[in-house]
Amino acid sequence: MSEGDTTEVERVSFLGNQVYSDRRLRRVLETKQAGFLRTFINKDTLIDDRIEFDKQVLRDFYLSRGYVDFRVNSANAEVTRERDAVFLVVDVSEGQQFNFGEISVTSEVTQADSEEFFAALKVKPGVTYSPLLVESSIERLENLALRKGIDFLRVEPRVTRNDRDLTLDIEFALTRGPRVFVERIDIEGNTTTLDRVIRQKFRTVEGDPFNPREIRRTAERIKALGFFSKSDVDVREGSSPSLVVVDVDVEEQPTGSLNLGGSYSVNDGFGLSVGLTENNFLGRGQRLSFAIATATESDEYILGFSEPHLLGRDLKFDLDFGLSESDSSFSEYDTKRVFLSPALTFKSGESSKVKLSYTWANSEMIARADQSYSIVGPPASTGTYPVAAPTVQNEIAQGELSSSVFGVTYSYDSRLTGLDPNAGFLFEIGANYAGLGGDSEYLKATPNLLRKDRCLTKR
Repeated sequence: MSEGDTTEVERVSFLGNQVYSDRRLRRVLETKQAGFLRTFINKDTLIDDRIEFDKQVLRDFYLSRGYVDFRVNSANAEVTRERDAVFLVVDVSEGQQFNFGEISVTSEVTQADSEEFFAALKVKPGVTYSPLLVESSIERLENLALRKGIDFLRVEPRVTRNDRDLTLDIEFALTRGPRVFVERIDIEGNTTTLDRVIRQKFRTVEGDPFNPREIRRTAERIKALGFFSKSDVDVREGSSPSLVVVDVDVEEQPTGSLNLGGSYSVNDGFGLSVGLTENNFLGRGQRLSFAIATATESDEYILGFSEPHLLGRDLKFDLDFGLSESDSSFSEYDTKRVFLSPALTFKSGESSKVKLSYTWANSEMIARADQSYSIVGPPASTGTYPVAAPTVQNEIAQGELSSSVFGVTYSYDSRLTGLDPNAGFLFEIGANYAGLGGDSEYLKATPNLLRKDRCLTKR
């Protein structure tokens, strides 16, 4: 039996696209054109399932930009003249772009005040329509209902289309959903990961009112752990029609990595580096990492640990410790450095978090004992040192130097794990202050903006 050779995609082109260029749309697709790295990249292979996935990706891409009538007419693969590859031609209809029109909230639940719920909305008329904005608005209103103790409230978006001015009026109707409770949560397939690691991703426990939207978000959080190759969250009827059972079916995948490397330099000689990282240590969801870089003239050791749920709370604890030394016969000095860096991270919102960190470091530059040249320094440091540049002489004369740095970082991450790979962004802004102890004093601010399709960084 012969399986045959794989078929490469030589070129991807589009028909019917007026708003976005072929180049822009190619960046959205999972299928890629064959290039000079075709030997190492398998995304240029023609696969039917991947093309179906790409169709959905295109729909999400256009829908998130207000093109509610977008559709993929066809996606055909045409064989090249040499019959060793194909041209993938995607025929699309973009349609018109719609904006949000009138936004309103109506209530069919006596405990829910429509004006109060309307004030909680962030979406405004005139903004480009996006199903993601509608989804986030529904979630915002349902979360408000939970905070007010209104159970079984459901938000139903009712859309009115206005073709004349290309707008969509959205009425968020607050209705009473069925009185259904969570009977139990069953977890299967986790041979290594402890049940509590998965249960920590649930905002719902046994006996709580059943919220389908919250269950979907839980499935996303379990998938985002990265511990499982498959993570399915399904709901079935329990022992009575008013009870449901949430089934979690996962399949473990490797969560560790081992890195080996070698090096050679004139100053340090031959070197070997070993790095070991386990992101699900003993199935507890903890990160444990250890790295060694050793050479003839230098050594470095780094140990890292993370606990994502400190004391059972949604509080992440990180601790990193490092030690490095150099003893080079090719330089006039040796160096030693030790650092310790604990950090706490907590969520300030569904997509935002705050990190508080502290770093203590001690470093020293030492003149080599086998040299016998004098330099002028403070009385406590006068002695024999090698001939060195003035900057090096100054560092040696200062002896041990320590730094004490406090840091705070705020980050907002709206990147999605859905079908659109270009949706969302990561925004971070941080500040580090050194001066409460130690020998140095400074203030450093670091803003950072990262989008999935590009990276813009300012420091």
